[in-house]
Amino acid sequence: MRIILLLSLVSFLLYADRDGGPYIGAGYALSSYNDDGYNAAIENKKEGAFVIYGGAYINKYLSVEFLYDNFGRFVLAQNGDQKIEAYTISTLFHYPLFEEKLDLFLKFGVGEIRVDTLSQNGFTNLYGAALAYRFNDTFALRLGYDSYHFTYDAQNSQSFDMQMGSVYSAIEVQF
Repeated sequence: MRIILLLSLVSFLLYADRDGGPYIGAGYALSSYNDDGYNAAIENKKEGAFVIYGGAYINKYLSVEFLYDNFGRFVLAQNGDQKIEAYTISTLFHYPLFEEKLDLFLKFGVGEIRVDTLSQNGFTNLYGAALAYRFNDTFALRLGYDSYHFTYDAQNSQSFDMQMGSVYSAIEVQF
């Protein structure tokens, strides 16, 4: 799955509009976890996290992005620690404001989510919204929220609809 996501990102970078071009970013996030009652109790439902992403602007209204989100470790009452991370590819729909200094955008994507204590990696849907402030043609500050939705089918034929939320700020560099 990661190889497909990486190949997709590389192909979009090669065909990107050179006036827009590729970008990378990294930042800090506060993540929250809802496991739909799978674990008896989660001692910390919120955790510090980090995000790393890269993508390409196709034009000023559309971009494609690959994102790695490390949600941190959640302490469970029964099973100890649980590390959660996601690899996603997304399409971003931009709306530039104020002579393109502010960039409001919506994000829709898919990917793979990994949870330590679950027996399988899972498919996740990603929805998000953000606002980016452009300092100049190269640097921007992004503030956003991403929501990950995934289902875990337990061995006893019970299904759990789990969610991760991530509020983040990141510094972005455009080439």
